[in-house]
Amino acid sequence: GGGSLPEARPISRMPLASLVLLVLPAVFLPGSGQVTNVQVIPYGTGFNATWDGTEAESYEVLYSTINDKNDTSSMMSETNSIFVEGLLPGTLYYVWVVETVNYTCSDVASVTTYSVPAKVEEPRGVIILYQSDLGLEITWTIPSSSQPITDFIIEVNGLSQESLSSNITIPVNRSTVYAIRVRAVSDIGEGNFSDVLTVTVGDAPAVPMVNVFELTTIDGVIYLNASWEAVEGADFYRIRLSSETFNTTETSLLTETMQEGLASLSAVSNLYGEGDGAQFNLTAPELAISRVTGLNLTILLGDTQVIEATWNPLTENISAYAIFVNSTSGEELTMEVPPSQTSFNLTSVEAGFEYRFEVAGRREDDLGPNGTASIQSYDVPEQVTDLTVIPGIEEGEPVILIRWTAPRSDAGIMNYIILYGVSSSELMQNVSIPANLEEPMFFNITGELGTDYSVQLAAVSVLGTGPFSNVTQITTFDVPGAVINLVGMPATSDGRPAVTLSWVKPDSDAPILQYTVRYGVGNSEPLSERTVSNLSLLVTDLELATEYYFSVYASSELGD
Repeated sequence: GGGSLPEARPISRMPLASLVLLVLPAVFLPGSGQVTNVQVIPYGTGFNATWDGTEAESYEVLYSTINDKNDTSSMMSETNSIFVEGLLPGTLYYVWVVETVNYTCSDVASVTTYSVPAKVEEPRGVIILYQSDLGLEITWTIPSSSQPITDFIIEVNGLSQESLSSNITIPVNRSTVYAIRVRAVSDIGEGNFSDVLTVTVGDAPAVPMVNVFELTTIDGVIYLNASWEAVEGADFYRIRLSSETFNTTETSLLTETMQEGLASLSAVSNLYGEGDGAQFNLTAPELAISRVTGLNLTILLGDTQVIEATWNPLTENISAYAIFVNSTSGEELTMEVPPSQTSFNLTSVEAGFEYRFEVAGRREDDLGPNGTASIQSYDVPEQVTDLTVIPGIEEGEPVILIRWTAPRSDAGIMNYIILYGVSSSELMQNVSIPANLEEPMFFNITGELGTDYSVQLAAVSVLGTGPFSNVTQITTFDVPGAVINLVGMPATSDGRPAVTLSWVKPDSDAPILQYTVRYGVGNSEPLSERTVSNLSLLVTDLELATEYYFSVYASSELGD
C-alpha cells in the first residue's frame, strides 16, 4: 500500500520441470541471493506481495490455485514487491518468489482473494400506495461481503435498475405479475442473484352484487334501503347519491334520505382504490299522508271575534288541506286551503259556544289522518249580580243611586245599559253609560218624588249585550209628611195673651230643614207666618179672647 506499484509484466519461461532436468539437482543455497519473508495480502481483485532478498536484477512471482510450482502463472518485478490483479474472487492462491540471478525460490506463501458479495436472501415485496398510484416496495437483507457493497441490482421482469440501499419502491400496474431478483455489487464484482420473488398486483374490487337498492317508506319517512354481497378485497363500500355520500364497512345500509335520481354502489380497497360501481336511478315512493300536527286555535278580537287555526306543514306531497269545523251551536263548515297555506280564519263565530276543528292532508281522493283541537268562543259579558239601588237627593231633586261591580267579560266591556221604569213590566227608559268608571261603578237617575221604580242593568261588549241583572225595586225620596200631634196651649207673654205650640217630627226621607208655622183668626188665610227649626213655638202678640187657627208643615230639600 502507498505509492505507485511497479508495472508487472508476464514473461515466457521454460517449465520448472525442464529446468530440473537440465540442472539436477536444483539446490537453493542459503545466504547470497535467497528470497525470504514473503508477505502476501489480498488487494482489489488480486493481491499485493512483498519480500526480502538480494539486490537481484529482477524477480519472478509465481502464483497458482494449487500448491504446485510447476503449474503457475507468473509476473516479473524489478523491485521487492508486486501487485497482481484480475484474479478469481474468493479463491486461495499459492505464491512463490524466484530470484532470477541464481534462481533461488522462496518458501510458498498463500492468500485468499477478496470475494464478491454473498447471495441476497429472500427479498420481500409489499404493495403500497405510491405517488397517487400503486407501488411495489422491495426490501432485502444486506448480505455478507468481504468488501463494502457499493450498490444493488434489482431485476424486475428482465429489466434492471439500481439502488444504493437495501430497499427500492417501483411503480407497478394493476393485474400484473412481477418476477424480481436482487444481487449485491462491490468493487470485487457482482454477487449471485437472489431467488426469484414473484408478486402479483391485484385490481380494484369488483362491482358488488346487489340484493336490494331502493327508496322505501317507514312510518311516513323515506329511507334508502340497500344490501349487497361482500366483495373480495374490499375494505369498505361507498354509496353515492345526488348530493350525499355514505361509506360503510357493512354490506347493508338503511338511512333516512329524500334524494332521488342517479346513485351508485362501489367496493373500495384501501390499496387498489375504488372499483366500478353498480348504477341505479332512485325514485321516491309516494309517502302515505301523515297526521297533521301542531293544530293550534286562537281567538282574535276586532269588531267581532275570529278563530285563527294554525298547524305544522306536512312534508309529503298533498293537493290541499281539508278543514272540518263544527260547534255546539249546531254550525258545521267544510272547506279546503292550498298545501302552501297552514292557517285558516273562521269569521262566523257565535259567542259562547265550543268550536271543534279537524285538519287533514288530502291527495286526490286520499285523506290522511286529521289533527283535532277545540276552543270555547268568547261570550257576551256575564250577568251583573251585585246591583245595589238606593234613593238619594241631587240638587234638590230625588234621584236613584245605582252601584255595581263589572262582571267577567272575555272581550272586555264597552258600556252598560240601564233599564228603569215605574214597574218591572214597563222598563221603557234606556240609559247607555260608558264602561270606564271607577269600581264600584255608579250612576244616578233623576226620578219623581216618592215614586216606586224598578231597575235592571247589563254590560255590553263587541260580542253583544250580556244578560240583564235581576230587577231591583226602589222608592224615591218624598217631601216630609204632616207633623204629628200638633198641640196649642193658651199662654201669656209679658202680660199679653200667647199660645204655646208643640208637635212631633213627621216622617221624612230627607233631613228636615225647618218648620213653618202659619196662624190667623178663622180658617181662611193666615195672618202671620213664622219658621223654626225645633219642635215648638211660643206665639205672642195675640188678641184676648180670640180664636186662632194654627198649621205647621215641615220643609226638606225636596219641598214642603
